[in-house]
Amino acid sequence: MVNGKNSSRSTITLYSYNCLEYCPEEEVGPGGGESCEGIRYWSVASDWDNNKVPEENDDVIIRSNCVYIFDVYMTPVLQSVTVYGTLIWKNNATDLSLTMN
Repeated sequence: MVNGKNSSRSTITLYSYNCLEYCPEEEVGPGGGESCEGIRYWSVASDWDNNKVPEENDDVIIRSNCVYIFDVYMTPVLQSVTVYGTLIWKNNATDLSLTMN
């Protein structure tokens, strides 16, 4: 989880871990058994479980079996983003900004 609480760093390094056999529920995340069909886009409201793109102060969760393309140039200030699945920055995008408290 990246939450932005460490303001002394100018960059953030993300690490990814995959379960190859048995994955405990806390590593699979919410909705682990539900199907996420195809690739979803951050900017498309219907691609989110609540049918709206993340808004200011939201806690965003990307479920373990979901793939999202981050395709917005700036998000509102989010509370947190937890990625159990996959979050991919849009190809050839240089000015995308994911903003959190």
